[in-house]
Amino acid sequence: MKVFWFLLGISVFSVIVWLSIPGEEDLIIAHLRNFTEAVSFEPNTDPIAILARETQILTYFTEDAYIDVGMPLAVVRGRSALATVFEKISLDAGITVTFLDATVSFDRRLLIAAGRLEVSVEMNQKNYGTRVFDVALRQIDGNWLLTDLRVIVPVEQQIKH
Repeated sequence: MKVFWFLLGISVFSVIVWLSIPGEEDLIIAHLRNFTEAVSFEPNTDPIAILARETQILTYFTEDAYIDVGMPLAVVRGRSALATVFEKISLDAGITVTFLDATVSFDRRLLIAAGRLEVSVEMNQKNYGTRVFDVALRQIDGNWLLTDLRVIVPVEQQIKH
């Protein structure tokens, strides 16, 4: 009887441990949450801190990433092009990107993921509302890197143009 209770205890403990280990989708969503925190800058951030943060942001993308965050920035193709964009923009006023939600699906065989990222954007103390992005990621050397980040334009905005 003691063996039964011991095995039952081990089984329950194993199930609890298994349920508490985050799945790959959870890890990817946490990575996207960290990304949104990285792209936020306080007003009047020290130029050296901005440079360090920009370098950190670049590590979230593959070399050939496609980045379209919408107006006022143009489409960026590749990590080196994104670095050039950083040289041209001013972040004196600060920008706050707040993670709202993300959903991803993960292909274990191909080590790719695709989904949606929803954020709130505020710049110059003006709220630009919610932005939704299609995202694609690829696992390279154990790290999830963005290969595609595209803003989804709401249907009502497409009709106005």
